[in-house]
Amino acid sequence: MQSQAEVTENRSCFYRVPHRLREVNEKAYEPNVVSIGPYHYYKPHLQAMQAIKRSFFWKIAVEKNLNVEALEMTMSNLEPRIRKCYKEELSHLQSKNLLEIMVFDGCFIVQLIQKNYPVEDLFKVGRIQTDIPNDLLLLENQLPFFVLFELYRMMVPNAGDVRHLASSALSFFKISPFSPPKTDIMHLLDLVHSCQHPSPLGIKQHELFKAKAAAAAEPNSQRSWKFIRSASELEGAGICFFGDHIDKMKDQSRGIVNMFDIMFTKDTKVLKIPTLQVNDRTESCFRNYMAYEQFLPRWKPNYFVDYVVFMDNLINTGKDVQILCENGVIDNWLGDDEAVALMFNKLRDSIYMMSENFYYAEIFDRVNEHCQRKWNKWMAALKKNYFNTPWSLLSFLAALALLLFTLLQTIFSVLSYLKQKTFTILKMHHRLGEVNEKTYEPNVISVGPYHHREPHLARMEDIKMRWFEKFVEKPHLGLNQFLKGNETLGKSRKWYEHPLPPVLEDKAKFVDMMKGDLDYFSKLGQHVSCDMRMINPNPGHRGHFYRLAASALDFLRGDPPYLPIKTTRTKHLLGLVYSTFHPSLLRK
Repeated sequence: MQSQAEVTENRSCFYRVPHRLREVNEKAYEPNVVSIGPYHYYKPHLQAMQAIKRSFFWKIAVEKNLNVEALEMTMSNLEPRIRKCYKEELSHLQSKNLLEIMVFDGCFIVQLIQKNYPVEDLFKVGRIQTDIPNDLLLLENQLPFFVLFELYRMMVPNAGDVRHLASSALSFFKISPFSPPKTDIMHLLDLVHSCQHPSPLGIKQHELFKAKAAAAAEPNSQRSWKFIRSASELEGAGICFFGDHIDKMKDQSRGIVNMFDIMFTKDTKVLKIPTLQVNDRTESCFRNYMAYEQFLPRWKPNYFVDYVVFMDNLINTGKDVQILCENGVIDNWLGDDEAVALMFNKLRDSIYMMSENFYYAEIFDRVNEHCQRKWNKWMAALKKNYFNTPWSLLSFLAALALLLFTLLQTIFSVLSYLKQKTFTILKMHHRLGEVNEKTYEPNVISVGPYHHREPHLARMEDIKMRWFEKFVEKPHLGLNQFLKGNETLGKSRKWYEHPLPPVLEDKAKFVDMMKGDLDYFSKLGQHVSCDMRMINPNPGHRGHFYRLAASALDFLRGDPPYLPIKTTRTKHLLGLVYSTFHPSLLRK
């Protein structure tokens, strides 16, 4: 059995709540039913419980045949240590009164922890079943743990060591620690707080993140991070919230064990937060834990402060609370979303936090990284505005399918058109012709169907036909092989977009016209000599004719398809000339 001397004496004081915190909500730090210790002993509304504690002690003393004088002697020996534990001067309390407080309050707590108490006495005061545990965890409502241990040894037969008493206390508060409780215990609040922390896996991951951040930072620089947006803004950026009661969410392998184990997954964009039940005791609980953390050494983590900072970032208005409630993150027993929002917004008032040790810095970094991508915001807005119901999603899918079918139909139509109609020889647009129509008309010779048999070109039509007849008489020139038959020329009709003159509607006449024009082209292209007197009896005019003929070939409306003459990428002669044109030719 561990002796009194083996219980580590508390080196810290039992502090009063700082004024800056008390003025925000004074009632959160005051007991409702029972006072423990000297700070609230004489409060009028707690006197009914003082009578119950006295009655409780004497019943236990009689039932267990306690040596009351030995108890008083033990407390008397501990008085100097007890007075040193309290920050506030206790000179106004006489030794008798102080020791009476220690004995009555200490025995009351020990018997509660051991679940050995007369039920009929305890339940004379309303709400005592729920109020007493809350009162026992107030910062200003504490007894030194070494006092509880000494009373425990004297009151409980075969009492165990400090850890046994600590385990019984945690069981009373319904807390399951990850590891055996510590022995260096200041008071009940210190004990319970020491067991309220993230999972070991979560702490390990946090330490790894801190190490990486420190390695990447410049020497002597302070670690920095940015706050995240509210729940409604995060939802607008595509982040989803998921919450459930910790009993259902527990996952040791992923580090989800208690309310501090918050996770954000980039791939799924889900922020997992164990459900927090908010009732009329939540604010008092958080405020006392946070007030206690204000007195911890700088190097110790402040998990409750960090958790409240996290929740305060998520909650700005009642709308944010509504989103969290709908997703199971908050179980609102207050009934008013605005009241919950106000509670979290005020919890941070006058609280100091250690930014370099902020436990949720990594989650904040990941969430902010996600929110900085505009694509995530656009997709979230699209989903919210257009896909917020199953019917809108079905309508979108139907419209998308229709669009795809239309697009495919258009593509196949274009491909079919291109396959059937490789290119088109167009007529000059009427708006261009209105400016200077003669610019676009041939002077001497028509080529193709658009100007065929125009009166001023009729003479040249007769000459072309005579040239063709002379070529037909000379089979060694290979003209019949070159033209590849009437069938090929008949197919060239599709290359002309506009309606043809009525005289060429007959396929045979169209083919004859094409033969004459192509024969003429072949002779010009191969520089085949001909009797120029067929054109003009005056030899001096031959050069002039060639210039006029060459000029006539450059008209857009006077171009036959080039493909029947020679297989090339050029569609017609004008295209061939254009493709080889260079501005320097204008200077020649």
